Amino acid sequence: MLFRFAALLGVLLLVAGLTGPASAGPEKATAATLKQRLLGTTEEELGLAYVMGYSNVNKQHGAALLGPGLMTLDMSVPAEVHDDRIWITLPGKMEPMRSTATFLNFGFVPVTATMEVTPTGPVNVSAWAWIETFKGEVTAKASVDVRIFDASVNGQPLDLGPHCHTATPVDLTVKGEFPPWTVNDGGPLSGYVDYPPFTGCGVTEDLSPLLTYSITGKGNYTKLTQGRLCTPANGFGCPPLVPKPEK
Repeated sequence: MLFRFAALLGVLLLVAGLTGPASAGPEKATAATLKQRLLGTTEEELGLAYVMGYSNVNKQHGAALLGPGLMTLDMSVPAEVHDDRIWITLPGKMEPMRSTATFLNFGFVPVTATMEVTPTGPVNVSAWAWIETFKGEVTAKASVDVRIFDASVNGQPLDLGPHCHTATPVDLTVKGEFPPWTVNDGGPLSGYVDYPPFTGCGVTEDLSPLLTYSITGKGNYTKLTQGRLCTPANGFGCPPLVPKPEK
């Protein structure tokens, strides 16, 4: 009996030695290393990247260039691991994106104007990836105000005044696949934008209905490209470069 007890105890000790102590859980053990793999950098402070792209104006059968605008991301946010995925949301801010475009209004009248897209709050970049395959999705969200100025019609100045803008903020949400997009290398993100009516347009007369007629509408395809990330603390990727926009 004593021999059998000793043998059983030896087997139990062997099993315990092979399996080791219980793990504290993958959330605590892997979140930091998975975050580094997801972001592609060990930077724990700020990241800088230029964003540039195009947004269709369906009513004009054309696209307006957006940017470039410099985006700043807070890289210190911890990642979370659950449901076999790693998740992270990086809060940030972005400078106004300004560009000038020319469209043929009514199909034959050339109209040139400058568009300025200004975030009304923070910019959030959220990414997740399956831990096993490290493939996932990224979503960038911002609420923006769209202002139009320096306009001309058929070469003649059209004074819109300094406060010609969307009556309500525009929900700018663009998404992409991870990879090819990464926080460190950037990449394309796309979505659809609804332009609301305009207000405050014109100096001597109300031109807001004209802007609303020419621009306002739903489902305007938008594609933004993030450039390579610059992390000033270690100089990696600096200075940030303006990416080549894609349509």
